[in-house]
Amino acid sequence: MPDGSRGRTLSAQAGLTALVVDDEPLVRNVATIMLEEARLTVLSAENGREAIDLFEQHGDTVGLIVLDMSMPGLSGTETLRELRRRGCQAPVVLSSGMDERDAMPISSDPRVLFIQKPYSMAALHATVDRALALR
Repeated sequence: MPDGSRGRTLSAQAGLTALVVDDEPLVRNVATIMLEEARLTVLSAENGREAIDLFEQHGDTVGLIVLDMSMPGLSGTETLRELRRRGCQAPVVLSSGMDERDAMPISSDPRVLFIQKPYSMAALHATVDRALALR
């Protein structure tokens, strides 16, 4: 994305591509709808491996990732580690049903934020706004 878009909030990011990763179809679908309501383009994956494959195909367009912490196979932390290893610099919103102290890995990456499930559209949009301001 051109440097002129750095630091813009969700309302100014129409067309941005978000990658939503969650093994629960309902959560994945609702998050997708919430982000599409904000005029983002959304790719969705049901597990870490699928997320990595989608990043390999569309990585140059992915500007945000919403990532479940607890998934079978690759966890959210393992998926994030692998995405970063592959050059992903997009801000990430980690989500979990646990509270932030229990869910968040110790990370010095300032581009990683947290949202607790279940979340409202307003809460997701506010967290995404904060994440996009980090770009």
